[in-house]
Amino acid sequence: QDVLELLLRHAGKPVSRELLAREVWKTEQRDSATENLIEVVLARVRKKLAQVGADGWITTLRGVGYQLAARV
Repeated sequence: QDVLELLLRHAGKPVSRELLAREVWKTEQRDSATENLIEVVLARVRKKLAQVGADGWITTLRGVGYQLAARV
């Protein structure tokens, strides 16, 4: 399961970093390596979405996580 799939299943709802780490990378740890990995992967997903005209569909919810637009 990947990041975009998880965001799609929760479209319109916040997805926490904890949920991403647990569901995508199968880890409960919140260390700097995991945090960095989440940031890098989200940046890549956003870039790919932008290439197909879906720029801005993923928003960062400060202190909460990420959210995919409800209507995609």
